[in-house]
Amino acid sequence: MNEFVHTATYVTAWLALALYPAGPLAARRGRLDRRWQSTARWLYTLGGLIFGVHVLCAYEAFYAWSHAIALRETAAQTEAVTGVASGAGLYLNFVFTALWTIDLLHWWTGRGLDRSHRPPRWLIPLHAFQLFMIFNAAVVFAAGAARWLAAAAFAALVAALAAGLRPRAATTEPIHTPGMPRAAPTPQRDDRAPAPPPQGDDSADARGTVEAIRSPPTIGPQPPSIPSPADAAPGAATRDPAS
Repeated sequence: MNEFVHTATYVTAWLALALYPAGPLAARRGRLDRRWQSTARWLYTLGGLIFGVHVLCAYEAFYAWSHAIALRETAAQTEAVTGVASGAGLYLNFVFTALWTIDLLHWWTGRGLDRSHRPPRWLIPLHAFQLFMIFNAAVVFAAGAARWLAAAAFAALVAALAAGLRPRAATTEPIHTPGMPRAAPTPQRDDRAPAPPPQGDDSADARGTVEAIRSPPTIGPQPPSIPSPADAAPGAATRDPAS
């Protein structure tokens, strides 16, 4: 039984490490599909539960459910690597577990469901601390081939988290739910001023205004006009007044 729990301690640690970045990575694919949003949340939750099992197995296989033994063993491991006998790493592991739990509780609420467009700003320092703890546990305090394997996994983990936490441009396209018809895209509002209606010939209007100024209207009766000789009919004879 103890051998099984000892093996389970390492297996659960690797499984939790593999599932930890699955949430942020899958959330990028869930930008327009709620199915991927749900998958990301479940994978991240599964990783948190497996890590909880890892802590229980470690206390059973290595510490005999004694906090004093766990603190003493943590101090001895820290002294062997850094030269300083400190049990602070045990409490940092408690903080690691608490932060993962808090993040899960936030993601399972309505406000934290969609992380694909605008992830909370506090996720970046949270994951930075989590990565620091994972690096120390899987790389710094490891030995042999396991250290190099953990280093490769850690590099892939950082790449996945960097892709998952990168902010995306906002989009007006609605999120599509499988089995439901796609909604029509929201029409874009045009705030530009409308173009003025086409006008007539400005030169003709100007000529009309000038003519009106030159020839003002005459008030009162007009005298009869006297035809000029040029207006007489062609070929008409001109009488001599003396005859």
